[in-house]
Amino acid sequence: EVSGDAHPIHVDAEYAMQTAYGKRIAHGGLLIGFMSTASTILFQSIASRVGRADISVGYDRIRFIYPVFEGDVITATARLGSTRPDRFRAFCEERCTNQDGIAVAVGTHVLQFV
Repeated sequence: EVSGDAHPIHVDAEYAMQTAYGKRIAHGGLLIGFMSTASTILFQSIASRVGRADISVGYDRIRFIYPVFEGDVITATARLGSTRPDRFRAFCEERCTNQDGIAVAVGTHVLQFV
């Protein structure tokens, strides 16, 4: 309910039991939040070296690869991908994995140094 998405796959256990997943799955917005936290930690150190603050200007190619169920333990990681020094932009490759090491979500976070 935190995401505001009331689709029954997220909030209705009986509905979810009738799907191929067999139980409720977490909303993708929650995973994006975890990935955003990972990139914030990474880019705070980069921003201090660049001498400019960074802001998020969006995400590209977000994919939810595998369902996340109640009780799963999710780890989010972020690494610097490519850069566009001429535009003061950096592209952060982000990934969420579950407790079994399975990738559940990936995306590219676009950051602008201002």
